[in-house]
Amino acid sequence: MQEAFRRTSICSNTALTLHLLPLLPSHSIPQDAAALRQQKATGWRPKVGQSVFVPRLGKRAKVVAVDATSGALTLQAGLIKIQATPDEVRQQ
Repeated sequence: MQEAFRRTSICSNTALTLHLLPLLPSHSIPQDAAALRQQKATGWRPKVGQSVFVPRLGKRAKVVAVDATSGALTLQAGLIKIQATPDEVRQQ
């Protein structure tokens, strides 16, 4: 089923939209928490075109849009497009 869906999405050249789940691998939580504290301390905010790391996916993604009112990010990792907050991504 997943393979057929993957083939369909690639053939139709459309992006998938997913919402991030509130799960992180247990071994990365302390390291991720330290990175988030440093990120907040410096006031870093992602900008359109930047590459960021998404811990919940374990992958890098490109920032394709930033909502000016809420600060929500639209990220693209390959064919997948996701919505995230600045606290859910890490600076590369």
